[in-house]
Amino acid sequence: KMMDEMRAKGITANTITYSAAISVCEKAGQWERALKLLESMKSRNVAPNTITYSAVISACAKHGQWQHALAVINEMKAKRVPANTITYSAAVRACEKGWQWQHALEVMEEMKNKNIPASTVTYNSAIVACERAGKWKHVLDVLEEMKSKAIPFDVVTCNAGVTACEKTGRWQQALHLLEYMYSRGMSIQVDTCNSVIRVCTKEGHIEWALSVLAMMKAKGIPANVATYVAA
Repeated sequence: KMMDEMRAKGITANTITYSAAISVCEKAGQWERALKLLESMKSRNVAPNTITYSAVISACAKHGQWQHALAVINEMKAKRVPANTITYSAAVRACEKGWQWQHALEVMEEMKNKNIPASTVTYNSAIVACERAGKWKHVLDVLEEMKSKAIPFDVVTCNAGVTACEKTGRWQQALHLLEYMYSRGMSIQVDTCNSVIRVCTKEGHIEWALSVLAMMKAKGIPANVATYVAA
């Protein structure tokens, strides 16, 4: 309908106009319409470009339509349309929203093989996908890769990392992540502190658990019942 209206107004249906229409669908979360517009382009022999495909994948990502997102990536490869960071980040996000941690990691691996840089947000999507599936080792592996590439952590990265450390008994790494958050002025939630306290206590390092309690008091982070149970 959108393209019919454009044609009625004398606007030429080309790659630019189709891409603009698909971007509107993406922003409105209308993934099915975005896919239909992509099919319409191809039926009219209008060639989609990187921007077009990226917008379609982003539309699919918003609703966790990971199968469609990956199918579009494969189509790009078949047609030799180059993908970029935006394209792949959207695909990873689609896998995260669709609870597909393995596919999220596979897309990340493909980015690495093609030397396409990933941002903190891209890595976070993969981390959250692994976290939801309880794949704590994979969460920590992604953190290590970010560290090796000097990709900055944010609150999402650190919170997921602390949870993974608690689940795997890595009390020192949990403390390092908490210190990282503290030193960069990030917002630290009581649940994050509780996770660090629990892993320190469980691993027999009560003195470090108490130091986290002291930090909470100094920073004005209110303790709750779970805090004192953890300690």
